[in-house]
Amino acid sequence: MAQEETSKRTRVRAGHHGVGQLTLVEHALCPLDAKTALAGTRHDSDYFYTDASRHRRRARVRIDSPAGLSANDEFFLWGLLALTLAQPDATGDFYATPHFCLRQLGCLATGSKGGKNYDQFRQAISRLSAVRYQNDQFYDPIRKEHRAVSF
Repeated sequence: MAQEETSKRTRVRAGHHGVGQLTLVEHALCPLDAKTALAGTRHDSDYFYTDASRHRRRARVRIDSPAGLSANDEFFLWGLLALTLAQPDATGDFYATPHFCLRQLGCLATGSKGGKNYDQFRQAISRLSAVRYQNDQFYDPIRKEHRAVSF
């Protein structure tokens, strides 16, 4: 019985991929007012964590969105993340056409040309590509340590 339980734990642990803090999407980053949201924003946040020595530490996060962000951008961000991780041999790279992405995310009805949807998708990708994320204590699950990152 104990061997079966250990084997079960090992399988769960082995299939546990992509663990990390997602402070970019943990907080609402786009104001509800669409004009304000698309004017460019800076989002400062912090959170506490416990380090390896069991000391309470504060991490600071800054997210700059020079082109702003909209609610659609968050939908596409999460959707593209899901599509990337759903690939059989998921890596950090994801190659797909806008049509494939929009179809998989349920944004195109059968027979629809989706002109407006393509435009929204293109604009969202453009805004998301300009976002800069900085975290002074990002947890790196590979190194198993907190460190400064910027991307």
